[in-house]
Amino acid sequence: MGIGSTKILIVDDEATIREALGLALSSMGYEVDRAANGVEALAKLSSSGFDVMLLDLYMPEMDGLDLLSGPTVVPVSFSLALALTVFCIGAA
Repeated sequence: MGIGSTKILIVDDEATIREALGLALSSMGYEVDRAANGVEALAKLSSSGFDVMLLDLYMPEMDGLDLLSGPTVVPVSFSLALALTVFCIGAA
């Protein structure tokens, strides 16, 4: 499987993170799609096959943990799921 044929789904409620990751990965030749939460991701997973999913753990509506371990059954065709989370603690 070449880079150009690798499909990546980015799932994050922060638009800037979705866009930054999407632009970086697209510029490297990956095919990228984005979802703002687990509900959107479920819809995309049920209609398209993905090789990799980059997934935020904490999101509104349906978070990453629920998406990976919840009762909703989705025909999953990706070979790798990476769970991501970023916390900002305090202000300088």
